[in-house]
Amino acid sequence: TWLVSPLGIVLGLASLGMAIRRIRAWAWSASLLFLVLFSNEYLAHLVVQPLELEAKATHASRKAEWSLLQKQPTTIVILGGGMSAALPPLREFPELHDASDRVWHGARLFHQGIAPRILVSGGKAPGLQSTAIKTEAESMQAFLLDLGVPNSAILLEPDSRTTRENAERTLEILQPALGSKGTDWKRIALVTSASHMERSIRSYESVGFEVLPYPTDFQSGIDDKPLYRLLLPNAEALEQNQATFKEWLAKWIGY
Repeated sequence: TWLVSPLGIVLGLASLGMAIRRIRAWAWSASLLFLVLFSNEYLAHLVVQPLELEAKATHASRKAEWSLLQKQPTTIVILGGGMSAALPPLREFPELHDASDRVWHGARLFHQGIAPRILVSGGKAPGLQSTAIKTEAESMQAFLLDLGVPNSAILLEPDSRTTRENAERTLEILQPALGSKGTDWKRIALVTSASHMERSIRSYESVGFEVLPYPTDFQSGIDDKPLYRLLLPNAEALEQNQATFKEWLAKWIGY
């Protein structure tokens, strides 16, 4: 997916210009143009907003349906992707990133009584499995404890590296723990970033879960951005586009 991401396209065009002399000026100009475009805050807003509006609409429609049928989630599932593990002695506590809203929102839902337990799903990044660094699930657990969620209400899924694996490992944990209580255990409140929600729902439904989505970490919106942020290229917009293009690609191919 990196090859068709904004940075992949930019570096691909630049490399093409280095390899083929006769199109060098065109390729390098196109590379610079794409870099400027993908680093624009307003474009980032336009690209991510449809995904977030869809996630919000799905939440509203499913919440109304579940309320009508008197269905309740049995577990709040929070997907990783918003925290980095502590690295003592310099970084004594987990580092929170933009998507750490997921954990905060999950704790909020727990305190509202949405479900009696939380499962946090997230392992180590590829290449770090053999290290002593804590998993993201463990980092999320530490944050939840600080947010007042009792340890007895937290389940850890510390092995997944992708959204598909999030769903598969969640099934492996919840089925033996709650499967003897009928089929209600398959009803979950799923918490992840709004732009990531559609792909997450597909992954969890593909292994048999009933999903009530609770999107958070909304990135669209320009009313809180000063004019210079909308005019000048910036790295945050590039990073947002990098993540959003992956979600659009997954949507197009039905992954």
